[in-house]
Amino acid sequence: MIIAALRAVDGDVVDDGAMSAAGQCLCACDVPEDPELVAQLGVMALDEDRPLRVRAACARAPASAESDQAAELAVRLTGLAELELQLAGALVLTAHLDTHRPLLERLVATWPPNTLGANDIRDALEEDEDDV
Repeated sequence: MIIAALRAVDGDVVDDGAMSAAGQCLCACDVPEDPELVAQLGVMALDEDRPLRVRAACARAPASAESDQAAELAVRLTGLAELELQLAGALVLTAHLDTHRPLLERLVATWPPNTLGANDIRDALEEDEDDV
């Protein structure tokens, strides 16, 4: 039902309930992440014909997803020009610091120091460094 609701998103209107439900479904829990849901969010987040507001909401939904599929989507997001999409991708990659630390460090270095949300990424990098 969530995927159907996401596919129905048209124009600049995004169903906040569908985004919230998608995020909850992908939250780290006892059941595996739904690959079709991650794929649908990815299609929408990467679709340059969609408004940035919709793309950013779709990019943020898998924030707590830990699958390799979510990490692959996140890497693609970090390569985009839009800062909101980079931040959303970087947040997912904080769960994959063992393989994506260099990418995150390079990315964070390109952001202005006062970038809203960047401190979460910086904190995750520092915490991981302290744990080593």
